[in-house]
Amino acid sequence: MAKAIKLRTDGHIEIIDVPKQGRLLDWLYLQIGTDIVETVYPRGLDEPYMMVMDEEALLRDRPVINFLGSWLYETQGHGHPICGTVLVMQRVMTWNGPDIGGIPEEKALPLAASIGQKLPVAIQTIKKKLGDQIKG
Repeated sequence: MAKAIKLRTDGHIEIIDVPKQGRLLDWLYLQIGTDIVETVYPRGLDEPYMMVMDEEALLRDRPVINFLGSWLYETQGHGHPICGTVLVMQRVMTWNGPDIGGIPEEKALPLAASIGQKLPVAIQTIKKKLGDQIKG
């Protein structure tokens, strides 16, 4: 079964099943906790991997920085953080063109482990870059 890697704001990483049936967009909304998603292809991930995230997370009453998502997005360079839950998925080709798809099961665990190893560096570099912008 195809998988997604869920990066939570507390640093926890979870590998979850991508459903074969139903509307993928509704599932994305539910997993991320939003009603508007955005996809980005951060330099911290190789092709065909992508991040799916909350388009309006920074506009929330108390946005919470996602250190792993921000690090993959290279916030440490430009200073624009990623907030809220992030899903790492992959670009797939469909008859309509490129779309969001699940990661093959055999690739999901190694990718999640690789991302997880970056958590200490991600926290340190993002905090250094954002400084007093981070609220406790």
